[in-house]
Order: sequence, then structure tokens, then C-alpha cells
Amino acid sequence: MFSYEEFCQAVVEQLPGYLTQYDIENIELNKVTKNNDIEMTGVVILREGETLAPNIHLDLFYEFYRVGYFTLDNVCKAIVNEYERAYESIAENKFSYALNDFESVKDKLFIKLINHEANKEVLKNAVYEKHMDLAACVRVLARFDEDGIGSTVYDLGLLEKHGVSKSEVIRIAFENTRKLFRPEIKNIFEVLENSGDYFATGNAPLYVLTNEYGINGAANMLYTDILDEFAQGNNMVIIPSSIHDVILMKDSDAKDMCSLRELVKHVNATIVSKSEFLSNNIYKFDAKTKQLSIADNEKELNQDDKLRD
Repeated sequence: MFSYEEFCQAVVEQLPGYLTQYDIENIELNKVTKNNDIEMTGVVILREGETLAPNIHLDLFYEFYRVGYFTLDNVCKAIVNEYERAYESIAENKFSYALNDFESVKDKLFIKLINHEANKEVLKNAVYEKHMDLAACVRVLARFDEDGIGSTVYDLGLLEKHGVSKSEVIRIAFENTRKLFRPEIKNIFEVLENSGDYFATGNAPLYVLTNEYGINGAANMLYTDILDEFAQGNNMVIIPSSIHDVILMKDSDAKDMCSLRELVKHVNATIVSKSEFLSNNIYKFDAKTKQLSIADNEKELNQDDKLRD
């Protein structure tokens, strides 16, 4: 049985024999650092005369191979199927803009909220704004269809190429985020009922802040008006559930912050996947000052940490 590295190399060497119907210019491995600095290896299949190519991750295919569910032949055939599906998305013009052209890109910019410390590698070359222990990272929306969201980091190279300021790119990304992904706040019982995990019989003082798609919705905790409208004059506690959503509750309902913080750490360690981890901290929104702080360090935000309105 191949090791993971041997498996990836074998895939690259054998794939050309499964793609003879296409004019393939190059097949190579591509390592990508995902959220929370998780590194994944993909295979890129580029056709002659083209500049865009799907990046097909190999990690899951290797697991199927490792446990004996797939042979290498099965793997290559499955990769070709995935490649054809992904290539069709490109051909249908879902990537209808050129990254080199800022006018084509700017309406696709959005914010993904991630943990700053856990994403040091990703953030080295990224355009982002730091908020407490979090980073509002600018990304470019590549596709948005029935298969989900595809995006890429808006990096410093693009910033230089486009000739715009970092502050302008971040401003546009914040404006776009709530347009592309409409914010939503729901009672947590409603969310659990819809998921089929729990059936509620009463009202709970907990609410989930996300967006209409439930993807990368935690970024909404940075918008002043969303928090202020919901708070209705009450100070709020914000519990980081994942990069996709956060939980809101009145400060007066948070009786034991120490126990709550330990619960967050436990859930992050045992339930939340590493790629979706947001933070072990709890945050407070001050309804009077319209500012956000880490609950055990409630000093006012500096200029870089001002909330969005």
C-alpha cells in the first residue's frame, strides 16, 4: 500500500491514461493551506491554451484507498469524474471575471471571519483586518451554486496588481458580504428543530446569528447595526459556535461566564471540526458604546477594531 505521498505521486503519473480524450497541458500536485492552517494536497489538471483549472483534493480519495474501498484505478476514475464536473462549472462561465481586473473582482469580495492565531500561515499573504483574536479575511467569490461556495484568498499580490488601498478593499468586502449572504438571526430552538436534532416546546434566551445559507456567517458579529438592533438596549454575550455562526444571549442571562467559557472550549475540542474552529473566547457587545470586546478583557477597542456599521 502506498503512503500518502506515494499515493499522490502515483495519481499524477497514472491520470494521463484516463484523460486521453482531452488535450492536457499539465497535471501537477498543488498544496493548499485551508482554514486554521490545515494543509491539503490537490491535483491540478490544466488543458492546453487555458489558464483556469480545477484543484481536486486528494485527502478523501486517499482515505478510500487506505481502507480498501477504492483501488488506484477507482481513484483515478473518480478524479476524472470530479474533474469533468468541475470543468463544466468553469465552462458555464461561473468564473466569469478575471482576477487581474479589479472592476470585475470587486463585487465578488467578501469577508470570512477566522481565528487569527490559528491561521498565521494563511494570513501571511492575505488582506485582512484584525479584530481582537479574530481576523476578517477578504476572499473572492469564485462560484456559488448547488454544490456550495468556492472562493480564494484576496492576497497582497492582487492588492498590488489592482493598485487599490487595503482599507478600500476591506471596506468593499464588508459592504458586499451582507449583500451576497443576507444576515439572519433565529431562535436556537428553531434552528435545532429544522435540523431534526431537537424539538422545542418553549422559548430559549439563545439566538443564532448566521446568514441565509449558514456558511461563513460568523462575520456578521462585526456589524454594529445588526447587533444593536437585536440587543434593543441590552448588553449581549456572543458565543463563537464556528466560522459559520455565533450564538447571542443577553448579558443578564449569562450567570456563570467561567463555566460558559469552559463549555465553549469543550465543544471546540470535541465537536467542532478543526477547519471550522473560530475561537475559545467569549465576547460582549456593549449596547451603549456599540463596541465589542473579549469578555474577560473588556477594554475598549482600538481604532483597528471598530465595528462595522
